[in-house]
Amino acid sequence: MFRSLFEPGAIGTATLKNRLIMAPISSNLAAEDGSVSEKLIHHYAERAMGGVGMIIVENVCVAYPLARHGAAQPRIDDDLFIPGLCALTEAIHDGGALASVELTHPGMNAGLRYIEGETPVAPSAMPRAKDGIVPRELSLDEIGGVIDEFVEAARRAKQASFDAVELQACHGLLINQFLSPLTNHRQDEYGGSLESRARFLIEIVEGIKYHMGRDYPVMVRLVAKDMMEGGLTLEDGCWLAHCMESAGADAIHPDFGLGGKEQRLEPVPYPQAWRVFMPREIRKAVSIPVIAVGVIREPQVAEDILTAGDADFIALGRALNGRPGVAQQSASRGYKQHPALHRLQRMCDRSPRGRCASALRTQRNRRAERRRASVRTKREPKACVGHWSRPGRHGGSASCSRTRASGDTVRKTTVSGWGAHHCSHTAGKRENQLDRGVLRP
Repeated sequence: MFRSLFEPGAIGTATLKNRLIMAPISSNLAAEDGSVSEKLIHHYAERAMGGVGMIIVENVCVAYPLARHGAAQPRIDDDLFIPGLCALTEAIHDGGALASVELTHPGMNAGLRYIEGETPVAPSAMPRAKDGIVPRELSLDEIGGVIDEFVEAARRAKQASFDAVELQACHGLLINQFLSPLTNHRQDEYGGSLESRARFLIEIVEGIKYHMGRDYPVMVRLVAKDMMEGGLTLEDGCWLAHCMESAGADAIHPDFGLGGKEQRLEPVPYPQAWRVFMPREIRKAVSIPVIAVGVIREPQVAEDILTAGDADFIALGRALNGRPGVAQQSASRGYKQHPALHRLQRMCDRSPRGRCASALRTQRNRRAERRRASVRTKREPKACVGHWSRPGRHGGSASCSRTRASGDTVRKTTVSGWGAHHCSHTAGKRENQLDRGVLRP
């Protein structure tokens, strides 16, 4: 049914059984110390058995703690993690897919709570947009050290039987920060012109190829354009892609760079495959495979991208998170969109952009109301606040001052006289009698 989608394809020396790739999307299933957990293995094994040609394991930390990007992020910065990564690749291979891994350094965007009190590093010391914290500018020696960390991470990946590695060079992380004029204000050989800003990434690719061999596949998750004024343009992205091919990269996986998350973690109202303009243009500049990613929900849409020549491979992220077997289903008996997703899509098609979440909440609230109507709910106690005076025994008096919510208003009620100390915190019968005038306040 989908001939192009399920024909074999090659990335360097790695041959994939079809054109479907699982994109590196965070699962937060690694152990707290960054080691591979059973949950992480099961997560990827299930998707490998689902029929994709390759799985790119989520953003692994190449340098601890400065490159740590999350609380449950896998690590590849030490040989101690190789046995766990071997178990992961074995499970992926047993499921019938090739295994790649995304090597990541967040640079200035490292999470402060994860880097053990150190200052984030960046190409230039300029304030972060989200909190104004100024990262530390990397020295020339430190830049060489970071390049070595990427190369060492690739060595561990190869030793752990990963079939390829992917360099995270977009989404505003460290390599993207070197490439973009918005975050790289250096005046040395790693800053200034686009050629100089690309040197950091070029040396990483060349270093991996030199030490791992020219036949070890290296993919680049490359910034095609920044989403901010004055940043990298699509023309710059095409030039960078050609530059990566010259350096030895085996595939380009283009996506957005600096900017907000909405355009790379889109809500449902965005049209399918709207980001395909990036791989389409980059494919014109290179002869190596190009991977399309972003809001590709149906196999026919993916098939159309391939047959039109806009990309060589299709990467799926959220689609595989929701339905691990979507590739197998498409190959065997055709794919039917999940009914819930179909209803949601129809609802969003009728709503202005940005109103989809509100519409979804409305539907969810209506279902909850119907469930509540079918079950008699117990009356919740009303809160009692205030000060209790001395119990009124043998002619004494007592009072209880309470404030309780009634709809959208707050009413304060004072009960005095005999037996006030028996006033219930549930504010039930006596409160009702006061309301009806049976008792005097």
